[in-house]
Amino acid sequence: MTKNVRGFVRKMQEQSLLNSVDGVSHKVHFKSSEKMKEVKKESVQCVVTSPPYWDLKNYNVDGQIGYKESYEEYHSRLKVVWKECFRVLKKDGSFWINVHSKKHNSETYLIPLDIIRSLNKIGFFLKDILIWHKSSGIPSGEKRFGQHFEYILFFVKDKNNFKFRKESLDSIIDYKIENLTSIGDVWNIKKKAGNIGKDVPHPATFPVEMIRRIIKVSTDKTDVVLDPFLGSGTTTLAAIELHRSSVGYELNEKDYKPLIEKVISKKWILEFQPFTSL
Repeated sequence: MTKNVRGFVRKMQEQSLLNSVDGVSHKVHFKSSEKMKEVKKESVQCVVTSPPYWDLKNYNVDGQIGYKESYEEYHSRLKVVWKECFRVLKKDGSFWINVHSKKHNSETYLIPLDIIRSLNKIGFFLKDILIWHKSSGIPSGEKRFGQHFEYILFFVKDKNNFKFRKESLDSIIDYKIENLTSIGDVWNIKKKAGNIGKDVPHPATFPVEMIRRIIKVSTDKTDVVLDPFLGSGTTTLAAIELHRSSVGYELNEKDYKPLIEKVISKKWILEFQPFTSL
């Protein structure tokens, strides 16, 4: 391990990816996002996340959301996080949630619909619903169809005043490959196993291309992006690439900290030479 990498890992152990460089900083807090006291009120331009699945996997972490909880308890705890997101989001900010419905005990639970209801009560306005069409997904069963899409819910605090840079997507979307004449509400993005790492310990990772699009359309350079369920660090990676600041919260330090250290240190130290001395 080089001196630069060792120095970077030491900073990660202090839960700060990088001190401010050219107006940009990246921080990860390995704790619950139900209380985000480290983030000031109305300091975040964009929140983007994919919440933990309901009743799917045990990460063996105290305080985890979703495992062995009733459906009502699951949404009640998520609502605490959503309220914190509302507090820290700027008035012209936006909130993007990647989520899908859940088949449980031969019944379909419309998790996106219940999240919409919850956020409406908090004060968010639903601006749009996008579809992420995946090349892979949950296979079909004897009495059910396969699941090959997820929702992207797009909320704002002020329905008449929010950042929306649609033209910025022209630089990152290949319209010919996606058979598009303009960007629409169905995004065909392949889910790559190696997007962050093949050893990611849960199935809920979203592709970095999705996060790039969201960040590009809803923020400007040096704006702050927050992910309250950071996971393996996809949002942080996209923020680094697009020169935005980021804040992430992740409860599962044991599994995810090594992944975040690996992908982010490689991105900064090997590709961004001006920062090799940090």
